[in-house]
Amino acid sequence: MDIPQPWTKLEETSEPLELALSLGGEQMILGVALGEELSLKLDITGGGLNAAALGVSVHPPDLLAGQVQVGGVASLVDVEGWIDFAARYLFAEQAASPLPPDPDALPSGLDPAAVLAGKPSALRLVIDEAHADRLVLWGSEFDAVNFSLDLDGAGWEVRGSTEWLQGMYRQPAQGRASLVLDHVDLSQLADRDDEAAEAKQEAPRLFELPTIDVSVKEVWLEGKVIGDLQMSLESDGPVVRAKDIQGQLAGLQLLPDQPAELTWNQGQNSELQAMFHFSDFGDTLDQLGYAPFLETKKGQLELQLTWPGAPQTVSLASLNGALKLDVESGRFLETPAGTGALQVVEIVNLANVLSSLSLSHMFESGINFHSMDGEVFFHSGTLEVPGLNVEGSSSTFVVSGLSDVASQTLDAELVATLPVANNLPWVAALAAGLPVAAGVFVVSKVFEKQVNRLSSGIYSIKGTWDDPQINFDRIFDDELRPSEGAPVATDSSASSANASAGDSSLDTQEPADTSEPDSLDPVSLEPSVPEIVPAQEPVDFQDPDEPAP
Repeated sequence: MDIPQPWTKLEETSEPLELALSLGGEQMILGVALGEELSLKLDITGGGLNAAALGVSVHPPDLLAGQVQVGGVASLVDVEGWIDFAARYLFAEQAASPLPPDPDALPSGLDPAAVLAGKPSALRLVIDEAHADRLVLWGSEFDAVNFSLDLDGAGWEVRGSTEWLQGMYRQPAQGRASLVLDHVDLSQLADRDDEAAEAKQEAPRLFELPTIDVSVKEVWLEGKVIGDLQMSLESDGPVVRAKDIQGQLAGLQLLPDQPAELTWNQGQNSELQAMFHFSDFGDTLDQLGYAPFLETKKGQLELQLTWPGAPQTVSLASLNGALKLDVESGRFLETPAGTGALQVVEIVNLANVLSSLSLSHMFESGINFHSMDGEVFFHSGTLEVPGLNVEGSSSTFVVSGLSDVASQTLDAELVATLPVANNLPWVAALAAGLPVAAGVFVVSKVFEKQVNRLSSGIYSIKGTWDDPQINFDRIFDDELRPSEGAPVATDSSASSANASAGDSSLDTQEPADTSEPDSLDPVSLEPSVPEIVPAQEPVDFQDPDEPAP
């Protein structure tokens, strides 16, 4: 019996079949029952098929002339299988052979609207408020679907809803198809085990799509609307592309002149290219359910990522590619620790870092900056940050390092630079209480062009995402230590190195004062405190590189 799954009956199997035919009336109605699930009524008055009604686990609906009515509850509905079935049997020419056609002669992805076009005698298929425990469409499986379908010579239209999705798809006989989704709930979508379902299939079936204009009116997350999207879907052989993706998600905007693109090579991998623009990134964090530890005025986030499998199988551990961040101005705020993937982002929250080092009193209103830029590289389970640079009007921070996603371990470094002249407690605080105080002001004035190097402290970031351990490492060295296998070069380190090369070194520069500035020993970290004798007259701390007046 050539009926789509799960009712397909092979020749060697047997199923109870009942037939009933009314005699003597004006209408000739044929009743067919297959097992306990399928009940069918056929109006064959005059020797042709005038109407039909199919009930799945329920009594069939009433017969309506020119229509095939379907209703009920099914454990499995293969949409494409039923559309092919309708094209072969329900909408065939009345003069066609009574023998079933060869299914192999029908092309894959048959357009039923094309079959119906130009056939006024064809029946109209109407499925009204049916339910499927599992519905298979375009290679994907959907659970607990309520759906309706209307198929005739003008095209076909299906409306459906699940716990996480609701919308309508229309395929006209001529022209582009359209998919309008009233809403998509990302929190529900994330819970679907699509990867496991795909793994159960030994050889997943490849499929092709017509060109579809897609509109998502509302994107939900945890019961809140966070955006909307528009795109165009098309396929070329095994490659399916979502092109011209525009809209916004949680304050991240995809502009019409810089749309995103998502490519799926069926059976292989997926690729995303996107340029997100944003104003206050704190608003994005808030919409995603996280504490807004970062406030910004303007910025952009560029993604070039690939991962194995279908688009919905993406995970942090499977990513390859790069993320590039460019922010014009903003502020880090001290917030409670985050959870999940955001933990690795919050590690670079400078407000929390300085709080853990007992330095937050120096930035009571947060860590302000006028620019922040950097890149994150994804290496199939390893995150690499060659250098995230945060530049303020009088401070600079650079974070670099590696993180293993599976173990959630950290191996990173933070270089913090502040001008000594404006922050006398800074050098002592850098080393968490090293006995450096009296000579700091004198040294910073004498070597004003070397302030960056003198005021830089380096901290190691170890531990895990849940419990990062930030400890003082060394002082007076604003050059990052290269990660193993990943040399690191930053603008701030390069400029500091050039400044040191251009000026006399601490070991050779000798100011008029008999105390030597190299008493601040970067190796021993045990600087001596020079004796300060009050001057009888104001002392002119002149830069040695400037000509004498």
